Amino acid sequence: MTLRVYFGIASLAILVLCIINYSVEYTPEWKHWQRQYYALLETKIKDPDRAASAGATPLEFKQVYNQELGVADRCTICHAGVDNTLMDGAPNPFKAYPGNLLSSHAYQQIGCTMCHQGQGAATTVADAHDDVRHWDRPLLRGDFVQATCTKCHQEDDVPQAPVLSHGKRLLHELGCVGCHKTGTAFDGERVGPRLAGIGSKVSRRWLNRWLMNPRDYLPKSKMPNFHLLPQAANALAAYLMTFRDKKIDSMPAREGDYDAGDQLRRESYCVDCHVTLERAGKLVGGDIGPNLLKIGNKVNQRWLVQFL
Repeated sequence: MTLRVYFGIASLAILVLCIINYSVEYTPEWKHWQRQYYALLETKIKDPDRAASAGATPLEFKQVYNQELGVADRCTICHAGVDNTLMDGAPNPFKAYPGNLLSSHAYQQIGCTMCHQGQGAATTVADAHDDVRHWDRPLLRGDFVQATCTKCHQEDDVPQAPVLSHGKRLLHELGCVGCHKTGTAFDGERVGPRLAGIGSKVSRRWLNRWLMNPRDYLPKSKMPNFHLLPQAANALAAYLMTFRDKKIDSMPAREGDYDAGDQLRRESYCVDCHVTLERAGKLVGGDIGPNLLKIGNKVNQRWLVQFL
């Protein structure tokens, strides 16, 4: 009798899980956004027959795939009005793309993440837009979208990318190349670290804060505070993030074992050279190497694996 009860409970649990799974798969988040888009589109079309037809448009899973570019984007399953002028001024994710960039950027062939980054294969807002663990190319927002323009545009003044162009000019006006190596050619020693590949090493948030005041992060930094205005720091950071290392960018993201890593840290005596702990308000560790307490806010996972 007891075995039958257990079997009945297990069967009921499996049935409930199947119903939940069916519900989740049948009502994905993107369908909700598409329904809202076509309902909004219906209100914007003046002709009654065309409006009714738009409102009855079947929901469709959309994807841009380009094997040569390594792109698999599903952005338009939610951003359905990206090229519809009727959606000018509409709220996200329904609004049309601002300006005239789409006239020279065929998103149907190259996708969206070539420029905007983010997790193009995602089908939920959180996975596509948020900072996803071990995803080193999060969605670029605001002026930082211009950071990817140099994938194709190498000229000094990049069309429709004023912040990026301003950052390029600042790199020379502030004398950054006097201390930092910025390209592959190297004609002598520099005081500061090499900037080639910095976009594959650090997070853009960290870089922006560093440029505002290096000694706020590292009191002993040799880099002076240039007292940059937020707009200037943002422009310079946007440009520096275009300095990529293809080898690091192509590395697969790997899930690490936290406990095994902590044990290895202790066995390798990292604390002899680096601050790795803080106890009772006091830093614990040596000062030969950099403080590692904030390393997760500075560098990305792929670079750190390659460095170690």
